[in-house]
Amino acid sequence: ENGDLDLPDSILRKADIVIGAIHSHFNLEESQQTDRILHAFDRKYFHVFGHPGGRLIGKRASSSFDLEKVARAAADRSIAMELNAQPLRMDLNGDDCFRVASTGCLFSIGTDAHSTGELEFMESGVRQARRGWLTGKQVINSFSRDELIRFLRKNGDR
Repeated sequence: ENGDLDLPDSILRKADIVIGAIHSHFNLEESQQTDRILHAFDRKYFHVFGHPGGRLIGKRASSSFDLEKVARAAADRSIAMELNAQPLRMDLNGDDCFRVASTGCLFSIGTDAHSTGELEFMESGVRQARRGWLTGKQVINSFSRDELIRFLRKNGDR
């Protein structure tokens, strides 16, 4: 509830990429949810904020938090915001991306795939990014190998 991650840095530092996401306490007040996210961002090994709103279309509304404040914090800490292309999530949407892109935050397009067939969701994610007017320089999936490694290492150096 307070934004602590489930694993210690001694484990997280061994991972190639760490994606942190809200998986409980979805209905906190906006300020408390925002603070919780920012607390999680303070962890040294945190690369991508996964499905930021945590919504499941038709099942669960998005968590309420200050998206601009979170995006600015992500930019300051070199954390990418996931643009989740899973059809039941579609989180962040194109409007969200457009609204916060000016903060300098980076984005990651993820499929939330639970089988190889769901990797096809990537096309939807690219369309969302285009609706948000994102460029390849803002989406870590389009980084060269060296650029991606620099991005991932920057987080461990915080």
